[in-house]
Amino acid sequence: MIPNYISLFRLLFGVFILALLPNFPLTTSFLVLILFVMLVSEISDMGDGYLARKWGQETSLGRLLDPMVDCVYRFFVFLSFASLGWMGVWVCGIFFLNYVLVAYFRGFAQVMRVDFGGARLSGKVKSGVQACAQLLLVMVYVLYGEGYVVYEDWLLLRDVLVWMAVGVTVAATIDYIYYFYRLALKST
Repeated sequence: MIPNYISLFRLLFGVFILALLPNFPLTTSFLVLILFVMLVSEISDMGDGYLARKWGQETSLGRLLDPMVDCVYRFFVFLSFASLGWMGVWVCGIFFLNYVLVAYFRGFAQVMRVDFGGARLSGKVKSGVQACAQLLLVMVYVLYGEGYVVYEDWLLLRDVLVWMAVGVTVAATIDYIYYFYRLALKST
């Protein structure tokens, strides 16, 4: 039960970031607070599943809740970045499409009574790259605000991080589509 509450707190962290980041001045202390919330959220993402397995508290709700909260949390953070002009809204659309398609394929596999299995390696890599991109974007902006990074370098790093996250997300989406296609063929 506790791991499910940890997941729900992560959802609240996403709402917190979405509500505050676009609406407050980007001072160093504020961004450090946002970075701290993001770090706690990512640590909780790693911890909830581990604790559920360790304490024997794995539930159907937890298997559904954890990946859904991960998607909503990351989407809220990326949406906040888009509202600040750190990335295009179209990037959020690509991430959202990935989240919806993967959830759809999992649900459709259940209807077909086909075991979709746990998260695929491509999904784990995608989540890790997205999390790192989010944390590094804020961290580099803090360094830029403190004068340690020049504006042109901030723009370059920002664009590289965003494109890495987009590329890995597209690759993971293609992997899930192919995997589902193969499962569907086997079940017929």
